[in-house]
Amino acid sequence: YAFTVMPDHFHALIQTEGKYSISTIMQHIKGTFSRKYNEFSGHKGHVWQKSVDDRIIRGRKHILNCIRYTHNNPVRAQLVERAEDYPYSSYQALQGRRSSDRFIVDLFE
Repeated sequence: YAFTVMPDHFHALIQTEGKYSISTIMQHIKGTFSRKYNEFSGHKGHVWQKSVDDRIIRGRKHILNCIRYTHNNPVRAQLVERAEDYPYSSYQALQGRRSSDRFIVDLFE
């Protein structure tokens, strides 16, 4: 539903379904990123912490608050003045300012 990649962590709002647990999904995301990052940078070893902070979303208001929190993380960290200025998040796609099949979500029906 939403994501923001920060310099030292990331936020992702995802929904699990089928045979994949949140742990399996996060293992794939973090593993794939780590391999690509290590290839690109020439580093070796772990990139991410092992922990995952998962929470159950309890309704429309809660998910909207979580999306706002996720997108405003770079503002709170003083990386940008406005969430829409941060290039490493789903903010612009969710606002319809950038097309991306991956980030299309219709929460405002």
